[in-house]
Amino acid sequence: MQIHESQIPKPKSTQVLIKVMVSGSNPKDWKGPTPIPAQNNTNTGDDIAGIIEAVDSSVVEFGPGDRIASLHKLKTLHGSYAEYALGEEYSTIMLPENVNFEEGATIPLAAMTAAIGLFNSLALPEPWCQHETLREQVKGGAVVYGAASAVGSFAIKLLRKADIHPIIAVVGGGISYVEGLIERNKGDVIIDYRE
Repeated sequence: MQIHESQIPKPKSTQVLIKVMVSGSNPKDWKGPTPIPAQNNTNTGDDIAGIIEAVDSSVVEFGPGDRIASLHKLKTLHGSYAEYALGEEYSTIMLPENVNFEEGATIPLAAMTAAIGLFNSLALPEPWCQHETLREQVKGGAVVYGAASAVGSFAIKLLRKADIHPIIAVVGGGISYVEGLIERNKGDVIIDYRE
């Protein structure tokens, strides 16, 4: 790893320039980062929380001064391990005033991973989907392993939004945290795999 000075990037089509306040760290960043071909301004880091500094003219949802969290496009230039990073409009969310930057930096990759796993890989019906045949296919509910993890807790929240129950939450620690996520009145249960 090296630290060096670089130019502040300019947002291109659909991009936002973010003044990084907090950068999240994920296992993919520290367990064995995939080398990116050496280029100027290359850095890693995908979870960003910060303030929008500038936007491309095609960006309509965000503007300078907005408090946001964003997922930096994987394996591209100008990641979150810098003072300024680039995010895509489609993977950027507004942070409410009651969510601090530290909390905001935990959201993007975990939420995206849970959503892709549930609604793309498993093809479960999205919360806004009213397709009854799809809904009937998931009447048996869902199992979430690692329910107290960032991805696991987002998976539970998304399953609840999609009204998929019962949720069987498998945890080792963090039972009291997961208890606040599930709905026992809809048949949701917690299994402690250590027992």
